[in-house]
Amino acid sequence: MPAVSDKSKELKKAEEENKILRKLLSDKEIELEVQRELLKKVWDIRSKKDLVDYFYTKYHISKAKLIHWVGLSDSTYYFKGSGKPKGNKATLLTYHKTQGWVNEHTVVESIKKLLEDDFMDCGYRIMSEYLKRDGYTINHKKVYRIMKAAKLLQTRIARDHSDKKYVKHRKVKTTRPLECIEMDIKKV
Repeated sequence: MPAVSDKSKELKKAEEENKILRKLLSDKEIELEVQRELLKKVWDIRSKKDLVDYFYTKYHISKAKLIHWVGLSDSTYYFKGSGKPKGNKATLLTYHKTQGWVNEHTVVESIKKLLEDDFMDCGYRIMSEYLKRDGYTINHKKVYRIMKAAKLLQTRIARDHSDKKYVKHRKVKTTRPLECIEMDIKKV
């Protein structure tokens, strides 16, 4: 009798081991299928999330394994954006020393008044300095936003720096000794 119970225990143990091995084999087959799918094209994060969802519904395997096989981090997969733009909302009021809090329309009028002057042709950075001088508490980013909304920005000047002569690349050609004497003065 004891031999039969030992054999049944061994058989159960072998069946459990076989079940574990089958599970490992099926996991490896799924992992290979995922890897083959990943090799087909370049995947962005949204597509990788969709791929995880596809294999999850197809095989009902743990999402943690799928996320790892696809090459995503858990936080990237489970991230839900708020849908709002990053940062603080743009303020609609600007402080002026004498007038107090004024709206953007008043700032635009001040900018237009400054631009009416003869020979006044400046961008948003210099304009922000003029506005500060006039009593506004404002920075260049807000001036840029306001001028862009009012279509007062100038087009950028494309500068060509290809013909720049650098001193470190200059080679002096002399014909006789002591023709050119140079000093390199550095602050120590």
